[in-house]
Amino acid sequence: RYALLAALATSLILTQFLAHGMTSPLRQMTTAARAMARGDYSARVRATSRDEIGQLATAYNQMAADLGAADEYRRGLIANVSHEL
Repeated sequence: RYALLAALATSLILTQFLAHGMTSPLRQMTTAARAMARGDYSARVRATSRDEIGQLATAYNQMAADLGAADEYRRGLIANVSHEL
């Protein structure tokens, strides 16, 4: 009976540990996406795996770089036009 309870407790702890490890990259991407929504295009996420989550992290980083470059270009263009007026 005690062995069953110990096995159940061990499996619950192991499940919690694995779930935390699997959702950690998603939480990191959520934080970076919120930073991007505030206009901070410098936030990047680590792509540590080659699975779908890793591919999503790589795509996010590329999108952040592209949006940052486009925003910088836009700001420069507005500054030049304003200066000419």
